[in-house]
Amino acid sequence: MNKEKVAQTIATNIQRYRKLNGLTQLELASKLNYSDKTISKWERAEGVPDIYVLVELATFFGLSVDDLLNNNPPIIVANAKQKKHLMIALSAFASVWVVAVAFYAIAAMASYNAFDLWLIFIVAIPISFIVLIVFTAIWSNYQNLIYPISLFIWSAALALALTLWIPVQNSYLFFIIAAPIQVLILLIFFVIRYRKKEKLLLQNQDKE
Repeated sequence: MNKEKVAQTIATNIQRYRKLNGLTQLELASKLNYSDKTISKWERAEGVPDIYVLVELATFFGLSVDDLLNNNPPIIVANAKQKKHLMIALSAFASVWVVAVAFYAIAAMASYNAFDLWLIFIVAIPISFIVLIVFTAIWSNYQNLIYPISLFIWSAALALALTLWIPVQNSYLFFIIAAPIQVLILLIFFVIRYRKKEKLLLQNQDKE
């Protein structure tokens, strides 16, 4: 296999496993401390990672270096650690709803007002998103936090609007409050992403 074919095989496999793991070029670059332009060059076969980076890539994707050099590599969606983290996060998320169902059943058996009991599930929505925020912050890329945080903001507004003792005509105010909070969160993430990208570009220039 000549140099060009090796470069193309590596390029194809990097792109393949990056996409299988649901990562953008920028996200993969941040994990390897390179710029997204460098990742793009690798995926276009305009450059080849050195052996140390190939080892790092293989470890991250749960592969061997030989897999990255293989024209028919195994299909691996995520490495074992990522699968374990996902299962723990989903279990914690589900446990919130198990507790909510248990509370509902206990309250129903105690003959509480059935009309009000359904609000237990409304309150469970933002609580479950808090769980996802925690696990995403611990194990995932910071950019993925935008999704559970946004869902928490709007579900919290819904829960407050339905469960607090306020006039019905004023309940929409919680959503008006949620809107600027959502915009602020988006701006914060945009600034963080921009500054991180600048840092990666500077690091890449130093390496080059």
